[in-house]
Amino acid sequence: MYQTIVNVAVATLFTIAFTLVSLRRNTKGDAGWFAVSYGTGILTPVSELLVWLTPYPAVFTATSFASFSLAFNFMAKGLSVYYKQPVSNWLLIASFVLSLIVRGAIWGGARNTMPYELLYQLPFAVAMDLCAMIIASSRSNGGLEHILTGLFGALAASFIVKSVVAIWLKIPGPPPHNTWTANTRCSRSP
Repeated sequence: MYQTIVNVAVATLFTIAFTLVSLRRNTKGDAGWFAVSYGTGILTPVSELLVWLTPYPAVFTATSFASFSLAFNFMAKGLSVYYKQPVSNWLLIASFVLSLIVRGAIWGGARNTMPYELLYQLPFAVAMDLCAMIIASSRSNGGLEHILTGLFGALAASFIVKSVVAIWLKIPGPPPHNTWTANTRCSRSP
């Protein structure tokens, strides 16, 4: 739980920082998209906490996934503005909607199986690849852009690799919601 709270705090700081940069520069709007990306991303760890702390785990499981996917698509938009690489808003909307369709299709599926885990991570990998392609296709071909392209490509690959490694090493998924809630309530009761 403490890691999640730290994630919220750090994402909040990034949101504030990019918002202030955007307001100060008030030129391209790219920093504003990064602020929106991190601000949306804050909903992911908050939703993860609420999965365990409320009687509505399904709602917050959905908002956790949706906000993570949406945040990555906002990041792609910010990069497209920053690098002056036009990316169709329809492409970003389609990326987000398809991520929700994929998540809906595997909802209730068998976790810790290769198809489930790969399909769960695929939308995030696609969004990170989109970010890498935006940077790679920009007119800026400096060392920083090569590093950023590589980092976004590595992030995309990490979503797929971690699924494979988790299945290969038989790393268990999170405990059932009711188990954690029951144990927490028992520990709090007099």
